[in-house]
Amino acid sequence: MKELTIEYADTSTAGYHPNTTFAPILIEKGPGSPQITDVTITGCKIIRTSTVQRSPQGINVLGQATRINIVGNLIDGSKDGIVMAGAGPRRRILVSDNIIRGLRTHRNAVSSLYGSGIEIWTGQDSTVVKNNIIDYQDYGFGVYGIYFPGYSERIFIEGNQILWGQNDNWNQRRFTGIHVTTGYGQTTIRNNMIASRSPGTVFEIYASDCQIYNNTVIQTSAAINGQESGNVFYMYGTGNSVLNNIFIEQCTGNNVGPIMEINDTTGNTIDYNCLYKAQNDGIFVKANGVTYDSITTWQNSGNGLHSISKSPEFKDVLLDLHLGGCSIYDPELQAALPLAEVPVDIDGELRDPQAPFFGADEAGGVIPDIFSPAMMTPVADEALHFTAADLDGDGDNDFAVVNGSNGSNDVSLFWNDGQANFSGPNHIAFGSQPEVIGAGDLDGDNAVDLIATNGGMLSVRYGNPGGTFDAIVDLPYQLDVEGFLLIDLDNNSDLDIFQTHAGIVGVDSGAVTQLMNLGGRNFAFANLGSFDAGQYPSAAASGYINGDNFLDVVTVDFVNGRVSVLLNLGIDPNNGIWLGFSSAGEYPVSTG
Repeated sequence: MKELTIEYADTSTAGYHPNTTFAPILIEKGPGSPQITDVTITGCKIIRTSTVQRSPQGINVLGQATRINIVGNLIDGSKDGIVMAGAGPRRRILVSDNIIRGLRTHRNAVSSLYGSGIEIWTGQDSTVVKNNIIDYQDYGFGVYGIYFPGYSERIFIEGNQILWGQNDNWNQRRFTGIHVTTGYGQTTIRNNMIASRSPGTVFEIYASDCQIYNNTVIQTSAAINGQESGNVFYMYGTGNSVLNNIFIEQCTGNNVGPIMEINDTTGNTIDYNCLYKAQNDGIFVKANGVTYDSITTWQNSGNGLHSISKSPEFKDVLLDLHLGGCSIYDPELQAALPLAEVPVDIDGELRDPQAPFFGADEAGGVIPDIFSPAMMTPVADEALHFTAADLDGDGDNDFAVVNGSNGSNDVSLFWNDGQANFSGPNHIAFGSQPEVIGAGDLDGDNAVDLIATNGGMLSVRYGNPGGTFDAIVDLPYQLDVEGFLLIDLDNNSDLDIFQTHAGIVGVDSGAVTQLMNLGGRNFAFANLGSFDAGQYPSAAASGYINGDNFLDVVTVDFVNGRVSVLLNLGIDPNNGIWLGFSSAGEYPVSTG
């Protein structure tokens, strides 16, 4: 069966189909046949267009089956996605690269557990579920993402993404991303991503002889109104290896269970995992009936000696659990024991030796190798704006941070030691109300000066070698300054000052003016008046727009969502006086 499109548009007002085995694609054995064999369903689209009706399943393979391939299909809007149930085992099954979304649980006279993405009863003999996306966003609700009950064995669950998992509180049920019950084990569960915003156990295993590697699982909601508090990960069985996983409980509120609950650690290997609980209520890990209140007490008991406790950066905690750029280069996340059994990540790429070994993936196939981990420098104040420059002349960039009026209402300096470690804050005064700050050598003495808006005007503190600054000097004032740009307008190798000024609300009366650098720490307004720039010009940027070797300027009017382009006319060849700007027009960049 290949590339069929089926729209489920039954207009019945009953709301739910009365036949629990009905599905747009239903595969059953023929008369006299002992089982279903050699079926492939690929490239099909099963889409619900009815507003009142749902089919119980998108694809249903009913009864004993062997060599069934369900690959690359779209299922949108059924109760369950793909179901294989009924008498007899399922052998040599491949369910891969399907997109399943819009599922929903229901409670009525004929339905039981609905909302499962992939449900396979008694899967055996190399049953593979891989690279599927099960997405419960946009009003989808589920009970299980991937569900293997009925004593399955020799199954492989890998590379699946179960997103925005949630339930609809039916009968106080919870959402479980992956559930596996096996009788004989030999099961591998690796490289899966599960994000749940419902309570309950997100990842649960009732099995022995399982390899559980490099999964990323996060839960964001605590239990309410008697729901099961659950765990991020629960395991009952022996001979299992639980290595290199990320288990995160990002919940607030009461009824938050442990991150991991292990019925019995005997015979199991549980280590090199990243465990984190946002609200540590003293129930961190539960094992052998004992509750451990932190990773320290868990490790002091002899367990998880190489595990860590931290919350990595994700691209999106409910929709994309690929690690963010900073976490990719986090040395702690790269410290897990590399597993020869897990040579590739969720995208099928070989794992780079420098990429993290915790979790299901490194970065969705694109590693931003230009960034190192984020290093936070506390400003100890209300930071409004900052600039980076070599303020002390030692060859590395320091920070100058403007502190708001609810804080110290001044400027803090942070000195760089050359290794991206910053000391400070070192406070300096900057008038009555500094807001926007910049840095540059305004007087040509090879020391960086600081310039900032100050109660509507511009003020300068001229710098000296070693990072000291002279007293405040106010520059000539004409209109209240919103923003400014240090720029050599007349190509004489010193910095002039381009200023933006807000207009009247509802009227295109914003303007820009220019303070020309006369040398000797003297500035004067260009004898050209102001230039129009929309209603509320704020930020400005410069560049060679028309290629005439004079820097042009673009300003942004954030009220109207427009940019104004001002072309630099250069200097008069007869007297060397700067000629100002000509407008190249205004351009919308957004609407609404």
